[in-house]
Amino acid sequence: MTADSWKLCPSSGLVDNCQAIVEKRRDLSVRAARSGIAQYLQFYNAERPHQAHGQATPDEAYFAALSFAQMQAA
Repeated sequence: MTADSWKLCPSSGLVDNCQAIVEKRRDLSVRAARSGIAQYLQFYNAERPHQAHGQATPDEAYFAALSFAQMQAA
């Protein structure tokens, strides 16, 4: 995949940010890249507040919705 391929693909902010990190660090091993991506996903989903979720993290929004759905089913 060429760098231009990323410009043609619709993507979210997560993918854009992750791609920018990967392009800056082409010297990383596969293991180091996977570790860095895992750390970024942890930050993005568990620590970074999102405007779309009323400043909750995606994890907080997901588990709140899951709890609500479970209460509705009971």
